[in-house]
Amino acid sequence: MSIGLGRMPVDGKPRVVPVMGKASAPPWRRQQGALFAGIFVVLAVALSAYFYPLWSAEVIPFDYWRQHMWLPSWI
Repeated sequence: MSIGLGRMPVDGKPRVVPVMGKASAPPWRRQQGALFAGIFVVLAVALSAYFYPLWSAEVIPFDYWRQHMWLPSWI
């Protein structure tokens, strides 16, 4: 698993940083990368589930809607 980070290099190919480490990396490094990637995916799914009622235009109570408005500029 890899994530592209940084600016586009001069040669035009995106720079890719392996999240889990190279195949030759020590096991603790690969486990740390897998844990990071897993936590990121779980948080992304949880946040998506939290906002899904708003994104799908479901009818929701005002208090529930207000809980989703984290910044004053969103109202």
